[in-house]
Amino acid sequence: MPDTYTGDFDGLKIFFSHFVYPDLHGLRTYFYKAVDEFRQHLGFIEKHGCSIGISGHFHYEGLMRVNEDDVRRQGFGVFPFSRDLQYWCGPCIARCQFSNGFLIIDTGTSTVEAVRLGM
Repeated sequence: MPDTYTGDFDGLKIFFSHFVYPDLHGLRTYFYKAVDEFRQHLGFIEKHGCSIGISGHFHYEGLMRVNEDDVRRQGFGVFPFSRDLQYWCGPCIARCQFSNGFLIIDTGTSTVEAVRLGM
């Protein structure tokens, strides 16, 4: 499989990767927390002609959104989004100690839903 994938969904270009640039495979054991740590990845998303980048390596419980100014940890639920440059970390579907789930992106209503699986 390729390391990254770029898709166009109703004019919304989305960049998919396992983790954040430059560690796209998530081999390091460090997880970014601050906006400054995500700046290279935001630039990498933009370099690929996309406004949104998505990965799941964090195994985040819900949705975490990063833009050039803010890291927003939002949990599970439905959230509006803009088409401005941003990175989303969603839940994963894997057996682990975290609440699992998936993202549903509705380009018509500009919402993203982080759905929890089971309890």
